Amino acid sequence: YPEANESLEDEAAEAAFGSMKELVTGIRTLRSEFTVPPSKQVRVLVEAAGDTAEALIETLDIAGMLVRSDDFSLMRDGESLEGSLAVVGRGFTAHVFIKDLIDVGAAIQRFRKSLDKTVKLIEAKKKKLSNENFVSRAPEDIILKEKASLAEMEDTVARSAAYLKALEG
Repeated sequence: YPEANESLEDEAAEAAFGSMKELVTGIRTLRSEFTVPPSKQVRVLVEAAGDTAEALIETLDIAGMLVRSDDFSLMRDGESLEGSLAVVGRGFTAHVFIKDLIDVGAAIQRFRKSLDKTVKLIEAKKKKLSNENFVSRAPEDIILKEKASLAEMEDTVARSAAYLKALEG
């Protein structure tokens, strides 16, 4: 097997790549949740400071290409954020100008419907997990899966509620 050459390790490069990866993943997730077609370019302004800003400056072109943005830049003082939704990561906030690319009314309806459905599923899941008969008889791995599923649904509700607030505001 090959042996690692520790002299080639670069923590700063790994941190920079991690920031860019988190940024790209967050923006792609947002695009996906709002069903923005890949053919549409989206404007992105990134707020970052310190090491994160320095790392992102070097990767702006690559990140812009990966998220299908023809206007991807670091934010300057005084720039308007109207029409954007925020993607928050470690050391940065990306403002994605998505409202002009979607039908806001339809998106609000979709998120409300999804939110209502998920809230009902959460209630059922909590009822199931509070049932002593189920908890005492079910194998531990099944209980852990149910709890993980509940946590995931609660995250979905929080994210959908934040999207609704941003869309309605």
